[in-house]
Amino acid sequence: MKFTYFLNAFLATLAIASPITNAPNEETGLATRNDEEVRTDNYKAVFAAHPDLQKDKYYYFTIKNSLPDKVRDGDTETLTELQQLQQRLGFDHIGVLVGQVTETTRTKPAGKKKPGKKTTTKDFRGFYIHMTKGKDSKTAQHTSVWSDRGAESNQKIEYVGTTTKKGEDKAKAEAKSYVEEHKTYDIENNNCNSFAQAILAVLR
Repeated sequence: MKFTYFLNAFLATLAIASPITNAPNEETGLATRNDEEVRTDNYKAVFAAHPDLQKDKYYYFTIKNSLPDKVRDGDTETLTELQQLQQRLGFDHIGVLVGQVTETTRTKPAGKKKPGKKTTTKDFRGFYIHMTKGKDSKTAQHTSVWSDRGAESNQKIEYVGTTTKKGEDKAKAEAKSYVEEHKTYDIENNNCNSFAQAILAVLR
């Protein structure tokens, strides 16, 4: 008798501590839904720099690269120039990342034996804006859909602030205007950091 009492008590405690997520609902007879959150690589990268991300909001960051680094978008800077930038600025290249946090939800209905499932995917859809030294020392701006390069290069993403869709559009426009007004690359006065600061100014 005592053994049966303690056994029942133990089983009751175990059921409370470890509920079965796909057990049938008593009212509907359907299995309980098992929800899932998926984070893309882009989202993970910006989340590491700024954990307080909110759905539909726009954010902007800087991406700083350090030697050894890969040549990007036809950059013609010499190793000596990159080393000078690294020594003076603490990085050999900088660009601006601006974009929006998105969330999409897909729901799979429950069946008699299989649980329903709601999958929410969190993403960061952004544009990477930066300037390189082109042919004959001409400045060249690049605005492209961003995809996290992660371990492919020595890069650091740093949070700067929040903005809007209008701010994102202004940053893209400023990138074009800047190279039209500053056509010649100069390691001292018109480098990737000069360009990045101009972009950041319209986002602030």
